[in-house]
Amino acid sequence: MKNNGKKELPRIHTGFAGEESGYYFDVSQVLFEKQSSFQKVKVIQNRDFGRVLLLDNEVMTTEWDHFFYPEMITHPALTSHPAPKSLGIIGGGDGGVATEACRHTDLAEVIMCEIDEEVVKASREFFPKLSAGLNDERVTCVFEDGTKWLVPYQQHFDVLLVDGTDPIGPGIVLFEEAFYQQAKASLKPGGIFVQQVESPMYSRRCSDMAFELLFEDIVKRARTIFDQVHVYVVTIPSYIGCYWAFMYAGGPDLPLQPRDERWQRIAGQTQYYSPEIQQAAFTLPPFVKRLLSE
Repeated sequence: MKNNGKKELPRIHTGFAGEESGYYFDVSQVLFEKQSSFQKVKVIQNRDFGRVLLLDNEVMTTEWDHFFYPEMITHPALTSHPAPKSLGIIGGGDGGVATEACRHTDLAEVIMCEIDEEVVKASREFFPKLSAGLNDERVTCVFEDGTKWLVPYQQHFDVLLVDGTDPIGPGIVLFEEAFYQQAKASLKPGGIFVQQVESPMYSRRCSDMAFELLFEDIVKRARTIFDQVHVYVVTIPSYIGCYWAFMYAGGPDLPLQPRDERWQRIAGQTQYYSPEIQQAAFTLPPFVKRLLSE
């Protein structure tokens, strides 16, 4: 195919199924690249998506669609809980979750535990708007393994959010029963736990995906620990699979409906989240319901 005289740009392929499928990004410029102790951290410039943050060549966030994920992992719990004062975040190195959380002005404490400080440094420099919440005086950043960091926090958090890695290699510990026991113990009575649990679309593929656990496996594990475990979904354009799931768990009186007085605190500040979106997100299609019931 002719390129009409246009200069061909270097290209990054991202995806979990080898070279047969996935996304690609033409790289206008490499803005940052560093091998940390844990992964390769890279920020590129792309014409369509703007700046793109990649960890080991997998997309974490982009300037174009950065708001979908952090809004939807953060606001359902913080608008449903009657009076959250203390929030814990595991992962979240791009700062997006902390930024969304800080829109809730009555939160008194936000502790973010991110294992890789290089991710935070890159995000502060190249995604200053997304990571702005990290500068809030209520936010404390800790650089440590989240499973070890969480141990001493007993009945401490009103909400705990896990914006972590995929269930592969060392990241698998964040999806094990032992971790869910820790998470449950860290919550105050009435506390809410939320974790990204991959795309249900991966479960429709054959067994060549890289993950050791699929979406439905993760949810079934958590259901052995928490009194209630629910799932809600959101579309994230730049993620492979696009259709992404979050697990929402807690005690027997777990609230699912957003409170109007809490929504009014952040109304007008979100781009995707709203109470109507939250209610719709918990409505699952038949194929997802079947995955969870099999």
